[in-house]
Amino acid sequence: MRTRWPRPTGSRTVDIAPYLGTIVGILPPIAEYTAANIDAGSYPGAQANLGMMAAGVEHILYAARARGLDVSHLEAIKSVAERAIANGHGADDWASTVEAVTGVA
Repeated sequence: MRTRWPRPTGSRTVDIAPYLGTIVGILPPIAEYTAANIDAGSYPGAQANLGMMAAGVEHILYAARARGLDVSHLEAIKSVAERAIANGHGADDWASTVEAVTGVA
């Protein structure tokens, strides 16, 4: 049985391909920056803090649920972000979630 990509907006999957290429292209420098911060135990959140990003995940969850999509992975991401925020990392960047996952503080 073959499952088709849900298209509630009428868009075609091929229409998003150019955007995915752009996103993939910016990942290497982000990965290097994030890895260096994790190794240093420093998570500067001046440009994008975890509290703000967790709110963004909540908006994505809302939209995905409204479209009937499986949100189990997004809920897990939100849970990790919430644990990191509860541990005092709300003003830090996303890399601080590593401490919530590993239990290292």
